[in-house]
Amino acid sequence: MNVLADRFSFSRWMLVVFLCGCCIQALGAPERTGSDDADRIGSAPLSGTTYLIDGTTYSTFSDLPELADGDRIEIDPAHIIYEGEVLLEHLNWITITRKAGTSGYAVKRNAHSVVMSTLVSSGEFDVWRSDVGSVGAKPETVWEEWDNPLNVDANGFHTAYLHENLVGLSDLETNRSWKWDGNTRSLYVSVPAGVDASKQQYLAGIRGHGLVLKDMKNCVVEHISFELTTEAGATKGYGFRETFSSSLNVVRNCRFRANQYHGLGSVSNVCNFTSMNNDIAESYAGSDSQLVFFSRLGATQNARSVDDTFHMVPWLDVEGAPHRNQKIIAIGAHKDYSAPSTHVGGIQIINPTCLSYGYDLNGHYVFLSLGAVKAGHNPPSVEDELDPLKYPILVSGGYINISVPAQIGGNISTNNAAAFVGTRFDVDCSQLFAATPGAGCFSSICGHNSDLTNSTLALFSCTISAKMPPRLTEQTLFATKSFGARLILENCSIQLVGQSPAQQRLFLFSSTAGLTRVHGCVIDTEDPNTRLCMGNAETFRNDPNRFSFQSNMYSSVLNTNFWAGNGSVSRSVFQSEHDPDGLFEFDPGFVDQLTLEPDLDLRALVNTTKPDGPIGINVLGYDQTYGAWQYAARSDCAADLNHDGVLSFFDISAFLQSYGVQDPIVDFNEDGRINFFDISMFLAAYSNGCP
Repeated sequence: MNVLADRFSFSRWMLVVFLCGCCIQALGAPERTGSDDADRIGSAPLSGTTYLIDGTTYSTFSDLPELADGDRIEIDPAHIIYEGEVLLEHLNWITITRKAGTSGYAVKRNAHSVVMSTLVSSGEFDVWRSDVGSVGAKPETVWEEWDNPLNVDANGFHTAYLHENLVGLSDLETNRSWKWDGNTRSLYVSVPAGVDASKQQYLAGIRGHGLVLKDMKNCVVEHISFELTTEAGATKGYGFRETFSSSLNVVRNCRFRANQYHGLGSVSNVCNFTSMNNDIAESYAGSDSQLVFFSRLGATQNARSVDDTFHMVPWLDVEGAPHRNQKIIAIGAHKDYSAPSTHVGGIQIINPTCLSYGYDLNGHYVFLSLGAVKAGHNPPSVEDELDPLKYPILVSGGYINISVPAQIGGNISTNNAAAFVGTRFDVDCSQLFAATPGAGCFSSICGHNSDLTNSTLALFSCTISAKMPPRLTEQTLFATKSFGARLILENCSIQLVGQSPAQQRLFLFSSTAGLTRVHGCVIDTEDPNTRLCMGNAETFRNDPNRFSFQSNMYSSVLNTNFWAGNGSVSRSVFQSEHDPDGLFEFDPGFVDQLTLEPDLDLRALVNTTKPDGPIGINVLGYDQTYGAWQYAARSDCAADLNHDGVLSFFDISAFLQSYGVQDPIVDFNEDGRINFFDISMFLAAYSNGCP
């Protein structure tokens, strides 16, 4: 393989000029860590003042003097900040971090400590009171023994939430709860008889967000634990929030626990907010997202969540039960009506982890929810919908263990699309008592027949292992609903595990759905009563432009009636009319039931009719194996990114596009980060040519 004759071609000069500009910009900024640094622009102040919050020098943010650009705030993890909402505004290049030389998280809580000083009465429960005048305003919430390691459940989550007594003080003796007395300005709590409440910790919640950045740019917030932010009405209660013209700020290595509205969120004029490197949302309550992206005026662009972990845990009361049954969402995204639609790749969710624990059997926990009225993440054009890099929201890699991995669309004015690439799903709906919205764990839903928004959900090279509820025949794994909704599955491995007394179904369709495309997938089940499809949608099924199953492998365990409901279709008819290139009589075998890695027999089955899919989740060369285990083999020439045997402008274009979405393929030095050093290595590889 030879390099193009002109080693200093126009395309190379364009690459050098563009990438060197990026390099100069990066080198001109102060040294920082993390793959987000290339997004921060401008020059930092040459000097700034460092302030220490440690309980001695300063105790809270409100103690600090007036801040200036470039200042640094360090918090000693040994000192907990009890303070209400902190607002910083009109500042740039501020750093908020833990004290130098320490480890762990610095802690910021929207609460103040209250001492129960007086035993008031005894009954089924003892009632204690704080000093008269000690609690000047009604608490938003009350926690008991938050820091006591004994008050932690089997999964390591706090069980400290106390319910408010809505009856009155006299009811405290028979109901474990708290009550604020406005006359005495004191707090009353009830505890099990004989417990000395004066020796326990009580935290009275202060309304508001934890930390707000307003009209601020190029700031870093790291190694902070934002906890206990609440406000009645669910309009506040962010752990961290940026707003108005804030942009290019970075939040990384932070933790968000017991925040009511959102743990972490950007609600700026233009959302180019970055959540970086192992941010953790540990517990959450309410009906909104742990992480939210929201643009008020401009288009969402370059908003990223990288290596973030989402624990789907409701607030737990002192008995370890959810204090209320509501949907919990890991990530949500929307915009104001007047804002432009999200840019292609405007939101990137890279290598997420989402874990559910089964606390609330009625809860519909959702990883990615795009159902808000003000959503606007336009699907790619039809000719581009098989290219995940053309989607406004891209999820790459990661592990999702949840009952509803994705719900796209769902309101009249929504226009939404998201693509998953190489994501591993462990879907467990076995305990659900009610069908999830759209009756599908993966649902593409449009809201109204007057607004054919073509909301699109696409899964490329993903593995999906699922358990369905034994009581609900209306619950399905994949749903394509009304008025133009679109669902695309390419090169996915799907297995429905377990036996069920109720009839299980894999796919649900509406007669007015826009498209269901399932190509090159392995479709397996353990229950012979499982139907492939359901829905009174014969017109949809018979429209090849809307219903397209091609080159798939179907387990022989699937019920021979491939279509439940009206207009049933047998296995043989489905094969002859819909997927003549499919494989229908082979039972897929897997090395591992969770990763769905194919065994040797399955790997030996080559589907020559299936086109190459996107990069899969394994490290093997592409061999046309069925399912998610596809991989576009990398050329021996590292810089030949489009694998055409020559180095040209097209490789440059591929690098720039992959760099823009932080695709691991451009991690040339394989350090897990995509930054200046990868640019440098690509330049060197391109200049050296190929053998």
